[in-house]
Amino acid sequence: LHQSALENSDHDTIEGEEGAGLLGQSLLLELWQSREEMSRLDDLLGQLNSMFEIEQEIIRRIDSFDAEQSSAMNEYRKVREMADQVNQLASGPDLALVSCVKETRERLSTLGNRFWDRLHHLLGNFVLRVCRRNPIGEFGNTRGTQNMNWTEYERIINAAMDLEHVEVLENAVLASSWSKTILDTVSYEALRCFASALLDPPGRSTSRYDLDLVQLSMELIGDSGDQAKLRQTCHNLVTIRFDFEAEEFYFPRVYQGLCDRLQHIIQSAKAFSEFHQENCVSRNNDANDEDVARLAALSQALNGAMEPIWDQCEKILVLCLDEYLHFSGKRDLFSRPGENSKAEDINDSVWIQDLAGLESVFESTETFLSRRSWFLGEGNEGLTFLSMLDSKTSESQLFDRYSQICHAHLRAVHVQAMTATGRSLSKDSWVLGEVSSFDTNNNKQLARDGIDILTDSLDGVINKYEDLLAASRQESGLRAPPAGERWSLVAGKKESSVWKTLSKDMQYLVSNVDDGEMPRFVPQSISNGIAQWLSRLLLVADKLPLVCEEIAATLTNIFDLYIATVFRMCSGSLKNEKILVGLERPSPLKAVFEDGRRSPLTSMRPSSPAIFGGFGKDRRRQKNVRPEILLPPLREVDICAPLLKDEPTSFLLRIFLSRARENLHGIVNLDRVDSWLSDPAAEESDSVELICTFARTLEKRVAAAWSCISLACLGHLSISAISLRLEQKYGAHVKSNLESFERYINSVTNVTRELVEVLGQFASVKAIGGKNVVSSIMTVGTVWEECKLHEYPNDYVDNLCERCALLWGFVAASGKLPKAVLEHCWKQIAHAGYLSMLEGFARVPFCSTEGRALMALDLASFSAGIKRSALSERLEKQSLPSVAPSVSHIDGMRMVDTYVKVFYYPKDEIPKWIKENFRDYKLTQSMALATTAGASESVSEPHLQRLLNEVKELYQYAESTDES
Repeated sequence: LHQSALENSDHDTIEGEEGAGLLGQSLLLELWQSREEMSRLDDLLGQLNSMFEIEQEIIRRIDSFDAEQSSAMNEYRKVREMADQVNQLASGPDLALVSCVKETRERLSTLGNRFWDRLHHLLGNFVLRVCRRNPIGEFGNTRGTQNMNWTEYERIINAAMDLEHVEVLENAVLASSWSKTILDTVSYEALRCFASALLDPPGRSTSRYDLDLVQLSMELIGDSGDQAKLRQTCHNLVTIRFDFEAEEFYFPRVYQGLCDRLQHIIQSAKAFSEFHQENCVSRNNDANDEDVARLAALSQALNGAMEPIWDQCEKILVLCLDEYLHFSGKRDLFSRPGENSKAEDINDSVWIQDLAGLESVFESTETFLSRRSWFLGEGNEGLTFLSMLDSKTSESQLFDRYSQICHAHLRAVHVQAMTATGRSLSKDSWVLGEVSSFDTNNNKQLARDGIDILTDSLDGVINKYEDLLAASRQESGLRAPPAGERWSLVAGKKESSVWKTLSKDMQYLVSNVDDGEMPRFVPQSISNGIAQWLSRLLLVADKLPLVCEEIAATLTNIFDLYIATVFRMCSGSLKNEKILVGLERPSPLKAVFEDGRRSPLTSMRPSSPAIFGGFGKDRRRQKNVRPEILLPPLREVDICAPLLKDEPTSFLLRIFLSRARENLHGIVNLDRVDSWLSDPAAEESDSVELICTFARTLEKRVAAAWSCISLACLGHLSISAISLRLEQKYGAHVKSNLESFERYINSVTNVTRELVEVLGQFASVKAIGGKNVVSSIMTVGTVWEECKLHEYPNDYVDNLCERCALLWGFVAASGKLPKAVLEHCWKQIAHAGYLSMLEGFARVPFCSTEGRALMALDLASFSAGIKRSALSERLEKQSLPSVAPSVSHIDGMRMVDTYVKVFYYPKDEIPKWIKENFRDYKLTQSMALATTAGASESVSEPHLQRLLNEVKELYQYAESTDES
């Protein structure tokens, strides 16, 4: 431009020489002014260029700002100076009027926001580095143990505070934005912890998916902060670890690693909170009031972010549990070793691994939840699983998910326990064996006391499983559980009345044991079945206290299954079972009057007059004086129907079995048990071989019944021990969840002896052929009404004595029953004979006085035939061991003898006697007496019917009263 002006000036000079004047001077002035304007334009362009260069430099410095450098604050101030400089240029008089600079000025106004974002980006990176730094020292150390350069963080926060102070930033409040950045970063890192735990669990072994895992590892290393991408990575890792590698059972190891990482996360977040609290105190005197207020607001906002951070960590734990729940159903905790394996053979290695893992999960969760009060401060005490269990009102998703996993584990144990117990019951030979077989490694000399043997043996089983659980945790790379005392059931024994009753029963069971002989009082279904499952369930209660209440229900179901199965197996049918416990009563006899008709039994001959009416006195004969007697169907179970005097104990047994059947309804089909232990087919004559078969069946029924006492002892020992252990380990509120099973075991104890008596008596009646005995008595027929005295008893008595002797001989010779049980079995065999004779005598509708004398003779002959000397003589004839029972007194004879003698009473005295003694006899027997009292020539039909109704009402009223 300058050169052009000179050229023009030369041209003008030439022309001026030709025509100088005012016009030439005006042209010169215009040229000068144009030159000045061009000069100012040159300056303006220089300012624009400088402004653009400074802007780019500021952007470069902002984007490369690094708080780790010691000169970071100088760099920040330099940026601020450059920002002030460029703003001055943009707002100067030269550029202020330039319209094209408007966009530049708007861009320059956002440089503060750009720096603000950069500082938050640096904050996020610093938080990540703090979270990913390996922890040093014990939990609870924060900044000092992180070995982090907190000076860097101070530079970042100082720059941010200054920037907020000097810049007008859009929607930028330091306290809220700062805490949000920390919260978002920590939340992302918490999710990343899940991926890291899946990628590298403790004890990880070589995997066939290593290539996939390496690829996922590279994705995790190069993460870009994308939550969606991270969740996809977690999903892929979950599929590999929990689904494809389910047999490795990585879940507890992943969970343990996740809890450790999350504890480090909250420890890192706590470090920021503590830094700001200390910073507020240290700068309180140095900073101005405005800075102190901003620091306090920042500290408060960060404290407010701590609870969301905690909640986010809990959500990650819930996510882990949810993912495992999705795949956990694919694991079979138990398996059979092979098709030809025994009923009790169970491969439980997977269950041991599962329980050890769930115990580790429980411990890891409890440790993590216990950090809440430390993390959030006083007044924020967290609810651990145990405290949630105590409150029973927890809405925690973590508690809910873990409970679901524990319930699934328990459900698998429950189903397998019920299945295995039913299988072992169906295949049990019902031979009472030595309890030492519980624990093959227990070689020490056990005491004679059955309780001590049960205690030592069950201790051995449980401690064996404890060792297996510890070994499983060590093999899996899980932390070892806290050191605890070995199981000792003896510590839980209580000197209660229930316990004393059980102890007395057990001492009776194991009494009379020869030196060097081990007491035998449990069948295989207990030693190799119930005891094993009881031990497993006690361990589940000890390791997973959240399901103690459900474990009580599970144990109740298993015990119900055992007792209900034994009772049904020994009774033979539901009908028999109901009669034996008094739910149904035997059908009474009926007296029916019909004109001109008599019963076939009585129409053939006259009845002998009563002894008080004279032996030779004639009497008028009347029609319809003697009714037709309709006898109820003859069933052996009716012989053993409970008497009213036994109602207190029968009532307890009745309620117990009714509740057990109701609980097992839909789970177990007890009707299939009816044929498990059936009697041999009847033959025309009772051969020795047939009686031997009956003896074997009797042994099994008696052994099954007596085993319930051992079962009750096991239950009482177990509940006492586990209650004490849970109270010491977790607190009384956990122990209280097993109180329902403790009450149940008390009820088992209250009915066990009655159960043994009822089943043993019914087994004995079936063994002696009680139905045949009654039929034989009734088959005597006309002899009962003959008016002559007899010198010898009826033939059925000798047959009955012979059968009782053979039963004793076969049972004693087999040695399958303990001596105490054997003696008791003989008492019930003999008592069964008396009961059968009583039932038979009551079913003889009419009998002469001489016939009653014959009954007394039969009774006395039977009593003599079962004495020790008579037994020994009969056994010698059959070449059986002639060891007679040592029982000196057998109940039953007096009851039958009294009943026979009542028939001699005057007719008006019999009803009185019935009212006084009806509780000792069944309704059918009392009605037989009433029929005799009413069947005379002087008694009308309505009077007899009224007398029979009175007897019925007497029983009905007593039954209703006892029931209430």
